[in-house]
Amino acid sequence: MLLTLIRHAAVVISDSGGVQEETTVLKRPILVIRRSNERPEVEATFGARLRPGQDIAGTVNQWLSDIAATHTRLADQRCPYGDGTATRRIADAMQTVRRSARTLCPVPKTSHHRPMSLRALSVQPSSSRM
Repeated sequence: MLLTLIRHAAVVISDSGGVQEETTVLKRPILVIRRSNERPEVEATFGARLRPGQDIAGTVNQWLSDIAATHTRLADQRCPYGDGTATRRIADAMQTVRRSARTLCPVPKTSHHRPMSLRALSVQPSSSRM
């Protein structure tokens, strides 16, 4: 639900680090209300930071005066946290490793070969060790 609200918002105002990251993915301007910010890359491209009590309304009204231009500018900005394809790249890399492992250590194709079950790998405590 929060992501839907961000996607349809003209401007986002928050003190949350996570929300700052989401706004960059959804290409929305954000006004960060914090004394300090560990995500300065957001301030550099997607918004600004004000300290509590500063002119929040003035900044937002300035952005809203030409919000279409702001949204157009942000649509072309790269997300500073990646391109959203990390999962696909990880899955592709795992497939490559799997194929390489099969080439380096092929599993014998004999009729008596059966994969070992997890149960066979479990260690049972010995009464003599207790």
